[in-house]
Amino acid sequence: MAHDGARGRMTPRPPAPADGTVGVVIGTYRRPAMLRAALASVAAQAHPVQRIIVCDDGSGDETEQVVADFAQKWAGQVVWVAGPHTGHPGRNRNQALSHLGGLDWVAFLDDDDTWEPDKLLRQWARIRQGGVELLGSGVTAVGPDGAVRRVYRPATGRVALTELAAVNPFATSGVILRRQLFCDLGGFDEHPRMVGWGDDYDLWIRAAARGARIENLGDPLVVYREGQGIMASVGLDWGQRAFALAHIAQKLPGRAHGSARRILWGRHHAAAAEAALAGGDRLSAWRHALSAVSHYPTRPSWATLAHVVRRRAD
Repeated sequence: MAHDGARGRMTPRPPAPADGTVGVVIGTYRRPAMLRAALASVAAQAHPVQRIIVCDDGSGDETEQVVADFAQKWAGQVVWVAGPHTGHPGRNRNQALSHLGGLDWVAFLDDDDTWEPDKLLRQWARIRQGGVELLGSGVTAVGPDGAVRRVYRPATGRVALTELAAVNPFATSGVILRRQLFCDLGGFDEHPRMVGWGDDYDLWIRAAARGARIENLGDPLVVYREGQGIMASVGLDWGQRAFALAHIAQKLPGRAHGSARRILWGRHHAAAAEAALAGGDRLSAWRHALSAVSHYPTRPSWATLAHVVRRRAD
């Protein structure tokens, strides 16, 4: 069902440049109050947005009414896409793929996050300079009471594949990318174990591996609510993280991206070592820790090995 928002209280905005039509994909599940805030932050953007696609993961509550009410007030097009509950953020967001026609750029926003009013404007200033195909931003993390807990400012500029393999500097709600790139990549990985950590990271890795220029802005343009997402409910699962890193590494051609692949495998072994320790398998932990150092001999790998050694001595 599509709601084409009628012009109401909001002041009409000038159209975006011909090559700058922007759509926003919002995944949601049973958080209508937070969804209202997320939608309001999109409506408040200084840079115009042509379409909002709300992908509902089978909420079965008043979420649809929240979207319908918003559509009556907003000057752009609102598309409501509802599917059965899967609990998979990437699969939920991929429901938007068939509704992206006519757009040049796609931005993502989780229902528990909001944007600063100049988020898209600041990013568009960089996009207009040309070259970039995926652009992220910094994040302000707040607690349930709204108090600022930390501010994450990634380095501004291009992120090389090897740098990305070592650490994920992108927050999903901060990313805007070319619609064609998103479609060419086939959206987010829908593997059932790529939930909670990894499905978004996999998309950035695949974009970089195919040669897309990906960058970050260091300014915190997203407000992220800590303690509200999937990771808050499932906790840090080293085994799941180890699986995701291996799954991502296996997709990279060894010859073309050997360095990035080795880094990912090193991180996989470090996570697997921690998972083995948590499960009481110290021999497996020792083997994985040594493999982590072999593949990726940097401080994080050595720290994992030291952790295993300390635990073996206990």
